[in-house]
Amino acid sequence: MRIMLILLSLWAWNAANAESRFALVVGNAAYQHVTELVTLHQDAKDVKAAFEALGFQSTLHLDVTTKGDFTTKLNAFLKLVKENAGGKVVMYYSGHGLGHENVSFLVPTQANIEDAADIPEFAVDVEWVSNKIAEANGSGAYYGDIIEEINEKMEQRT
Repeated sequence: MRIMLILLSLWAWNAANAESRFALVVGNAAYQHVTELVTLHQDAKDVKAAFEALGFQSTLHLDVTTKGDFTTKLNAFLKLVKENAGGKVVMYYSGHGLGHENVSFLVPTQANIEDAADIPEFAVDVEWVSNKIAEANGSGAYYGDIIEEINEKMEQRT
């Protein structure tokens, strides 16, 4: 199942540090056990550049291999957010995703999911990611849409 999933978690920013903006961009393309997604590396690079043009300090990860690898990379990113007293935090994900029992999951590139029981073990729960971001950000959740701004920046690059 090919899914281009955009997970945007835009959180209210801390009044003391209103200018802080952080973006985590993940582009998973080189899957080992399912169809490879050919264009996603370039897409992720373009989105990172668009976030940077909008003033976000952006972190890019291509082909996050396992759930543990994802957790390590997310925690390092969130440490940066915490060290800078929160701010706007956005995560963009492109790659395979799955839904199971009303839960959405991001699929790492080496996940070998053979049946539904494997999903929680090998894939990353989107709600868990959102909760980790909210915890690091130190503010209540605010979901906002910055797709228009990103699209404008990406159009300017072409």
